[in-house]
Amino acid sequence: MTRRLPALPTVLGDARRQFEHWREAHPPRTRIPEALWSRAIELAREYGVYRVARELHLRYYSLREHVETAGSGSVPAAAATGFVELIAPAPNRDTRRMKCTVELEKRGGARMRMHLRGGETADLVALARIFWETRG
Repeated sequence: MTRRLPALPTVLGDARRQFEHWREAHPPRTRIPEALWSRAIELAREYGVYRVARELHLRYYSLREHVETAGSGSVPAAAATGFVELIAPAPNRDTRRMKCTVELEKRGGARMRMHLRGGETADLVALARIFWETRG
C-alpha cells in the first residue's frame, strides 16, 4: 500500500520550477545559490523537510541541515503534523500475519523503533510521549 501526499501546493510547484530553471542554466554539481536555499528552507518549515526535498529534488539530509543551521524555527517531520492516528484492523485470521514498524527520531539523533505483529497491541501514544519527553 502506498501513501499519497496531499495535492501539491502552488508555492511548492513554483519553487520546483525555479529550481528546474536554475539547474537547466548551470552545469551539474554547481553550488545552489543562497536565495534558492532560503526559499527551500522557508518551504520546509511550512510543508516539512521530506516533502520539500522530494519536490525540489534536494537531498533530504542537506535540506534538513540547512533548516537546522538557519535556526529560528523547528524542523517539522511533516507539514505541521501535531497528531497522527494509527488505526489497526480488527483482529482476524489474516491480521495475525501482519507486521508494522513505527520509527521515531529526535533532532539530536536519538531513535526508537517499535516492531508490532498482528495480534500484539501496545500503547504507542504513551511510548512515543515518553520518548519525546526524555533527554537524549
